[in-house]
Amino acid sequence: GFNPDVDRVADPAERERKTRELLRQTLEEFRSTLAVSEQPVTLVAQVPVAQQGAMSSSQESLLKAASASDGANRVVLRFGSIASAETPAQNSRVTPRKEEALAADSVEVRGPAEAAARVVAELERRVAQAAASLALRSFRADVPVPQSLVARVVGRGGETLKKLRAGRDVTIDVGDNSVRIAGIRADVEAVSTEISALVERLADETSETIVVAAELHRALIGSGGKFVKRLGDKYHVRIQFPKNGNGESNDDDEPLGADQIRIRGGRAGVASAKSELLELAAYEIEHGHTAKFTVPADCLPHVVGRAGSRISEIKDASDTRIDLGDASAGPTVDVTIVGTRSGVAQARAAIEAVVAEQQSQ
Repeated sequence: GFNPDVDRVADPAERERKTRELLRQTLEEFRSTLAVSEQPVTLVAQVPVAQQGAMSSSQESLLKAASASDGANRVVLRFGSIASAETPAQNSRVTPRKEEALAADSVEVRGPAEAAARVVAELERRVAQAAASLALRSFRADVPVPQSLVARVVGRGGETLKKLRAGRDVTIDVGDNSVRIAGIRADVEAVSTEISALVERLADETSETIVVAAELHRALIGSGGKFVKRLGDKYHVRIQFPKNGNGESNDDDEPLGADQIRIRGGRAGVASAKSELLELAAYEIEHGHTAKFTVPADCLPHVVGRAGSRISEIKDASDTRIDLGDASAGPTVDVTIVGTRSGVAQARAAIEAVVAEQQSQ
């Protein structure tokens, strides 16, 4: 580049000498600057003991995050809580020295000044980040739980608590008479609300066993369990019938007798479900009378009437169900009537009257 002191020299030999001298001075200044920048320094960062283990085991990523990976073999970290575990690497340019005492919550950073400063800044950033994360997750709430209900709140194998924690950043600790939830405030409040509602529901829960003749159970259950499921959903209760008619319901409950039905849930729900079941049972009893008899096959068309008009009229008038057998099977036809006692008698009398009228002609 341009330099007046050199360019004014007319003698070529003198100009070359001055040029060489200028280059020598520049090189010495550069070396001096480099030596100062690479002069090792010792800095100390405050790092909680609980965080030092993780940082110690991930020094490479820490140096990389601090943009100090180019000086990784010249930066040495010494952790106060595990100071004896950190020694300079074999390729370190730092001369081993007698180590001074280091506080347990401190991390010593030794290396080139600029790289060491960046490492300290990264350590402080991580400490601040961990503190913010801890503060975010430090919200706590205690939910009272009667000791008699603790096991049911926990659930078999902790199943209920697992469902409550699913997708939420919380921890749940169970005591003798309470449950403590800790974590992010929104999640803690949501879980607390759910546990409180569960405790209230369990505290209100009752169980009642009613007696209904076993032959009526099928009608109460309904096709494919349709009726009992609707009843359970309507009143938020669980209705249990004997399994296989042997008095067993499930492994957690007292065995049921063959003619017993158990209803479990909130008091109001149990009372309503019980009322409906007993009403249906009473209806089935009232409408469960059956009469079976035969009529001459040649009288069947007159009993049925044109397009079934007469038999339909008898059914409607008596409020019964009437099943007629096959007229081609023999000289007589089976007739089955199901309904109330009076309805069955009325329908039978009407059919027999038609038969008597035809036989008298």
